[in-house]
Amino acid sequence: MRFLNFGLLLTLMTIFVGCSGDGSSDSAPAPILAALAPTFASPSSTDDGFIVQVSNHDSDYTLAVDTSTGSVSISGSGLITVTELTPGLSATVTVTTSRIGYARGTANVSGTATSGVLL
Repeated sequence: MRFLNFGLLLTLMTIFVGCSGDGSSDSAPAPILAALAPTFASPSSTDDGFIVQVSNHDSDYTLAVDTSTGSVSISGSGLITVTELTPGLSATVTVTTSRIGYARGTANVSGTATSGVLL
């Protein structure tokens, strides 16, 4: 009858249990890098809304926009256009930046549609 070396058995069990078997590492995930918080030029009023440029636009980031009133769109160069506002009405646009490996950045900008014709 053979006797098993329990020290060797425990070592082998520790190695086996510590392996995931799929070749992946059990190390902590890479840290998330700092967000790009959008900054803006001064808004310019239009008859039915306003336009404003994201001054720190970076094409490595995806930009999403949402507005409290009216409709909003953003161009590939970071120009935000708000439409469908009645004269004198203001709206707030929320801009969110995203990029893989980075935290999301968010900022708000407000503008007002031109207040009609002065006589």
